[in-house]
Amino acid sequence: MKLTKKGLDLIIHQKLNMQLTALNEQINAVTKARNDDTKSSAGDKFETGRARMQQQLDQLLNQQSRIQQQVLLLNSISTPNNNIHVSQGSLVETDTGIYYMSIGLGKLTIEDQMVFIISNESPIGKLLFHKKVGQEIIFNNKKSTIIKIN
Repeated sequence: MKLTKKGLDLIIHQKLNMQLTALNEQINAVTKARNDDTKSSAGDKFETGRARMQQQLDQLLNQQSRIQQQVLLLNSISTPNNNIHVSQGSLVETDTGIYYMSIGLGKLTIEDQMVFIISNESPIGKLLFHKKVGQEIIFNNKKSTIIKIN
């Protein structure tokens, strides 16, 4: 399969949407449990349980917000006008791996091909940013040469 930025964007959107769906289900369940929790004669146990549920809800809402920010960032990435330098939106092939300069999502395996979805703020993203075909980077004491930029 020939990897394309459009295809990768679609896969990334699907992955983020699945994460949001799962988080929304968890948020709804925790919210319902918190709201359904009735005060018992235990008193402090009730308040402690509600506080724990609220903490869990806050964590889930923070995760949801981070993913929503990633979706917005992904939507704002435009295709670079040239393939001379690595920039935001570039699909970079090196002799050691394939990198998509997008959002910090990690590695995806697509039809037996591993692609690292990275931001330009990640350690390797910073090294690749503004590089040209033929230039080398050293990451974790491993040298990589840029073969192709799309």
